Amino acid sequence: TETVAVPLESGTVYNFNDATVTLAGSATALVRSFELGIENNLQIQQTDDFVPYDIYEGTREISLGFDLIFETLAEYNKFHYASATPSTGTAQSGTIYSTSAEFDFPLGANNAVKFTLPSIAYEEFPVEPQAGGDPVTVSVRAVGQRTGSALLTAEVKNQFADYTVGS
Repeated sequence: TETVAVPLESGTVYNFNDATVTLAGSATALVRSFELGIENNLQIQQTDDFVPYDIYEGTREISLGFDLIFETLAEYNKFHYASATPSTGTAQSGTIYSTSAEFDFPLGANNAVKFTLPSIAYEEFPVEPQAGGDPVTVSVRAVGQRTGSALLTAEVKNQFADYTVGS
């Protein structure tokens, strides 16, 4: 079948308000301010060549940041106790909670950018209780976890093709 090109207005940008966020396989509307970082950890190595150094890649690191509103006690418990239903009451756990994450930014029928992270581990989470009754929001920092699959897959759709790159 032939794909019909859908023209975009000049200056159209991807907007987080139109994003679909999935955590642990379930869509959520409680995430905002997406930030993604990819670090190749380049290193300079001394050599005896004409140019006395080489540059080599270190271990690739994927970092992710977003704000999450705690909707349920189970979400709060996952952060602090690595389980939705901790058995030890208020005892903190040394285990870090890990989950999958997907951020999909659609812009019409044939235009989208999607980032899929099969496994992330929460790294820091400063929780600020709101005495005024506002929702408890946490600024999540997470790191991609090596699980045998790509740390991050980026899929870009445009009018003519669908491109997928895994890292």
